[in-house]
Amino acid sequence: MRRSGVAAIYVVLWLLLVLGLMALSFWAGTTVEHWPAGPMEDDNSKLAVYGYVQVETPARNSGSNVNCDAYVSYPNLEIEQRTQAGLLGTRALMDSVISSPNLEIRKTNWFKSFKHPTKARHWLEKHFHASPIADSKLIRVWLDPIDSQKEARTIVMDIVSTHLEQQRQLGISRALDRAQALTSLKTKYEIRIRELSDRQNNLLLRLAAIDLKQTEGTSAIALEFKDALAHRGTADAAATAARAEYERLAAQMQNGDMGAAEAENDAQIVRLKERISALDQEIRSMTNAGANAPEVRAKQLKRDEIDEQMRNLRQEKLIVLRQSQLQRAQAAMQTTDAIAKAATKRVDDLKPILADTAIAMADYLATQDDLKQVRQSWKDVRDQLDTLGAQSAFMTVDWAQRPAPQGDD
Repeated sequence: MRRSGVAAIYVVLWLLLVLGLMALSFWAGTTVEHWPAGPMEDDNSKLAVYGYVQVETPARNSGSNVNCDAYVSYPNLEIEQRTQAGLLGTRALMDSVISSPNLEIRKTNWFKSFKHPTKARHWLEKHFHASPIADSKLIRVWLDPIDSQKEARTIVMDIVSTHLEQQRQLGISRALDRAQALTSLKTKYEIRIRELSDRQNNLLLRLAAIDLKQTEGTSAIALEFKDALAHRGTADAAATAARAEYERLAAQMQNGDMGAAEAENDAQIVRLKERISALDQEIRSMTNAGANAPEVRAKQLKRDEIDEQMRNLRQEKLIVLRQSQLQRAQAAMQTTDAIAKAATKRVDDLKPILADTAIAMADYLATQDDLKQVRQSWKDVRDQLDTLGAQSAFMTVDWAQRPAPQGDD
């Protein structure tokens, strides 16, 4: 796998060198499609020489004709247009053009008319223009008129060609850096894949007695432990609820609220309340006899006696009811506590048995997931290396078939 990473760099470099020899088609995607054509003599000194630089998206089809009205819906197209137009007018580019001894511009009478190359550069900074065309993928480049249109074409061609060459070199450098970074990352992933594969094989030896396919990576003891944990959770919840109910009843008992409603509905209490109600009615019907009449006083004494009996009976009933409810709540609390303790003990008993298997199984599943992720990452890096050259935007140049008048859009 390491050799394949090194080979990937060689392939990228070979492609870059081959593309660099094909009419200035190179890694940055820059292409000069047509050299200047049309009149080559000074038939009209007021005509300007211009051309078009076309910025293409990464998915460009080679061999397409330049169309000034063409527009590609690409989010970064306008930014790339403005960026390339700005780079075409930089002082650094003009310095490179003027100072290069191999360019035809230095052989022109226009260049020789300047006493110093700096003067020529200043003139170019003022009179060479690059402007993006809105709603298209084109940059228009042109030079203000000079005495010779032939030399004007030479100047424009040298400026644009130098820019394209600089972009090509920059693309090569970026591609090489990117390829080296991806290759290093690919090698790192390959080492990690070997480590995880070895670890997975060792864990499989520890889990040889487990049928991973039938249990989907879970042993019988693990399933039993899972059930025990679920049972313990249910038992703990029941014990907690029973304890809370017991504490609630105990608090109500202290506040005197517990069992009052049940005591009032007791059959004996209800009968006594009915007798008291009947006596009250009889006493009210004897109001003409006076409150101190012997008959009235006898019935009032009887009523008070029954009321006292009812209060005593109610208190006895309350005590019995409260004790009964509290005892039932306490019994439920003790029962659920015992069940919860038994469930906890079962879990604790299974832990030593499960420990080694559980650790090995968890490590195996985690290693399996890690290996899957690393392999996917390795594949992504490999795909990036394979398609590195297709991810860069590039430009093409289409020269006007004849000089256009100055200021003509």
